[in-house]
Amino acid sequence: ACLVWDRNRKVVDAIDFTHASSGPRAGIPVPMSPRGMLALHAKYGLHPWTQVLGHAETLARMGHPVSRALARTLATSPAVRSDAGLAAIFADKSGNPVAEGTNLRQIALAATLSQLRRNPTHYLQGSFLQRLAQDYQRVGIPMTVDDLKAGVPRFVKPVEITYGNQQAYFPPTAGGLVTAQLWAMIFRERGWEDSDDDARAGMLAAASKRAYADAGRWFHAPGPVTGDAQALVSESRIRALWKTYRPGQISPVRVADGGAPVEEPVDQGSTTIITADAYGQSVACGFTMNGVMGMGRMAPETGIVVAAPPDPSGRGQAMMAIMALRLESQDQLEYMGAGSGSAAVPLTLAAGAARMIFERSTAESILAAPRFYHPARPDRVVIENAGLAGVGERLRKLGYAVVGAPSLGRVNLFVCPAGFNGRESQCAVRTDRRAFGLAQQN
Repeated sequence: ACLVWDRNRKVVDAIDFTHASSGPRAGIPVPMSPRGMLALHAKYGLHPWTQVLGHAETLARMGHPVSRALARTLATSPAVRSDAGLAAIFADKSGNPVAEGTNLRQIALAATLSQLRRNPTHYLQGSFLQRLAQDYQRVGIPMTVDDLKAGVPRFVKPVEITYGNQQAYFPPTAGGLVTAQLWAMIFRERGWEDSDDDARAGMLAAASKRAYADAGRWFHAPGPVTGDAQALVSESRIRALWKTYRPGQISPVRVADGGAPVEEPVDQGSTTIITADAYGQSVACGFTMNGVMGMGRMAPETGIVVAAPPDPSGRGQAMMAIMALRLESQDQLEYMGAGSGSAAVPLTLAAGAARMIFERSTAESILAAPRFYHPARPDRVVIENAGLAGVGERLRKLGYAVVGAPSLGRVNLFVCPAGFNGRESQCAVRTDRRAFGLAQQN
């Protein structure tokens, strides 16, 4: 899914290219990203498609250094050794995962990208789809051309929340809805500026517990979010969620429609990107293969690493969150965040936006702050080990059970306190040191 700030129209748009996992073909992992990117480029692209995709093709054909993040992922993935197609690309001659700095080439993938670069309609019809379906069949996946044609991206209305002079936007996905409810509870009901550090810790834990008990159930839904997503952040629903909150103490959760909390979602491998250009346009996207290295198989002729079906093994959908904040009086974007890898990232994005507004916090300080969350079930707060002596101790005094974790999630931030207006704007683009991410500013 993606959020797009359209400076010309002064609106935030959303595109959802989640694989539709319901129906008799639910287990077929249809590759959705090509069509999603094609749709995004068709509506917002400024440079020719051939030029945009040419960079990716060059990286695949000529190679690029293996990043530290990728090297660590490969080192923990048994699929790199067990699948011959993956091993041919991601393992060295001794059969070990390639090390950081190794030049990684993907010749078959480069040929696939070359076809899409020269004629993107190949992915919508014709012999290319037949070739792709046959390549998936080679590794035991009964893909058909009809399956590929059924994967259609959708431009959808984002969930929108107005608070004072700020308008916040979220994609109507599970992670987006949890982030939206957190934002609504923090600002509509209690306010950030009137709370000290102890009160904020308790307020954020209580908000996280309620958001995961309510909107968090979508992580375990069989497919994409359906129905009226905006209703999940209505004033009546947020007030019902927050009604039992009492500052300074643990309070029970009562979700708006009487449902029961579900087990916390488990991350299954995902990533996010944020990009902005000199013309004042920006986009944040989240991608997942529903597992580290997807299904652990390589489609050999096309060079595509096969994604796993959504919600494999009933563990919940991939954990991703995206948020954008617009300064209404100036019609300019001032904050865009995207995170993945942990159930902590929705709270990180919502609380980070609050800190930027009320405390003038920088992107660096937002990313450096210890992360935590309450998943509703089990009934405890998970916090990074670095925060156990600070936030963790405050929460223990309130009566919360607290457990430590080495690192919680990966977050990208684009922060423009005075508004984003293109080349002359004073903005900060930052990636998370926790994940050894990449950032480039020209």
